[in-house]
Amino acid sequence: MVAPSAADLQKQVSILSRELKETREQQSATAEVLKVISRSTVELGSVLHTLVRTVARLCRADQVYMFHLRHDLWHLVADCGLSAEARDFFHNNPFIPGRGSTSGRAALERRAVLIPDVLQDPEYTLSEGQEIAGYRTTLGIPLLREDTLIGVYSIARTRVGSFTDKEIELATTFADQAVIAIENARLFEELRERQAELRVTFDNMGDGVVMFDAAARLTARNRNFQKMLDLPDAFLAERPSFVEFFRYLADRGEYVSADLEVQLSRTVEAPRRELRFERTRPDGRVIEVRRNPVPGGGFVLIYSDITERKRAEEAIRTARDAAETALHQLQMAQASLVMHRRWRHSGS
Repeated sequence: MVAPSAADLQKQVSILSRELKETREQQSATAEVLKVISRSTVELGSVLHTLVRTVARLCRADQVYMFHLRHDLWHLVADCGLSAEARDFFHNNPFIPGRGSTSGRAALERRAVLIPDVLQDPEYTLSEGQEIAGYRTTLGIPLLREDTLIGVYSIARTRVGSFTDKEIELATTFADQAVIAIENARLFEELRERQAELRVTFDNMGDGVVMFDAAARLTARNRNFQKMLDLPDAFLAERPSFVEFFRYLADRGEYVSADLEVQLSRTVEAPRRELRFERTRPDGRVIEVRRNPVPGGGFVLIYSDITERKRAEEAIRTARDAAETALHQLQMAQASLVMHRRWRHSGS
């Protein structure tokens, strides 16, 4: 067996070094993209542009196009390496899905599709776009969330030059990351919409509502809570603890000083227990306070102005007492009349 020459060994070392360098570069790029995804959930455009730039660099592509299917047309959502003219064309001319484009073919086949030379491909029909952009070899990668197609992207060279299996595998990996970014953005947008709906509901509740977290610090409230208790923005912005909130109200005379510690201990102790009590504010309004625990720690206080209800109850009580008094007087008068008649009959 002939031992490898120094030149062969040097060649092998060079190949291994180059492969190691490429692997490190790919790992570094992947880590960078994942970092961008993790901290830019809302800025989907920024994430996708980072992705296409990274794919272009690692796959030695001249151009990268990413499309999203909307209203049965492919719309450009991110790109790299396009001239201003080419970008304007694809932005202004979304195209119909189908085998006439690399992206359409990849979407139909649900796999990576390589077209060695679009000018020699009998099915390729996106000739106006190709003429403006000047690409020749293209690779289409579908963006799949499980079995659902959510987009597709194409990487292209302006010369005829096939992509290697390693480059195709790398492009597919970045397609998975694009799906993660798009899904994160979708979920975040849904969450934001739900939060907005809850905020509207929260702020339009007739009651005042305030939430304290597991550390008993104010974490959320609605407008009626602030309005009902006349609380300034500056105080609420400090996210006071419940004890600080209670002391603030006490300093304004919301509680009778002799009962301060009793009332504070009653509301602080056993925060996981439901609680309901009433108190009269200095302005005479009667407030009902309910405390409900929150899963995971913390509690919600609900303030209801029950002044009118109390007045109505008092009016009912007064009317009932007056009716009972009148009935009693009537009964006494009737009894007296009966006694008087009996006396007259006995005297006759």
